[in-house]
Amino acid sequence: MNVSFIRAKDSDEPLWSTTIREEDWNGKKKPNPWKRTQLLFRRMAARIARAWTQQGKNNVFFRSGEPVKGKLRWIRSEFVKKVSEAFIKGLLDDLLQQNVISTDEKDTVMEEHKSRVDRARCLIDMVIRKGESASKEMVNSMKERDPQLCLTLGLISDPV
Repeated sequence: MNVSFIRAKDSDEPLWSTTIREEDWNGKKKPNPWKRTQLLFRRMAARIARAWTQQGKNNVFFRSGEPVKGKLRWIRSEFVKKVSEAFIKGLLDDLLQQNVISTDEKDTVMEEHKSRVDRARCLIDMVIRKGESASKEMVNSMKERDPQLCLTLGLISDPV
């Protein structure tokens, strides 16, 4: 029996697989299934860690079919830490121009939240609540405004 688990985005090669054959154990003491499972998952975790390092987390976890708002939830804490005040203001302008948010919502982000971190948190949460199309617009605006930040957050893969 061949068992394959997690696959890389751009490859048919599994990041981890195993073959379990009954004839391998003929005449030998079979190991404890729990210990065997622990060993297999340790190997799988090591292989995933290597793939993550070699390919970047974008290739392993962000598949093209995954909802964008799921990506925003995944990067939320890093987004809040890394964005600047100017970036937040520019993103708000872009989202207002694209009719993703209203003027009242923009004012709420800027006036009711005094710190940069609170503004970033409010903005990303507001867009996530609005759904998939709003999330796509935000990600596209982020890519245009600061590709390096998007690369750091894992929204785009490293151009080779």
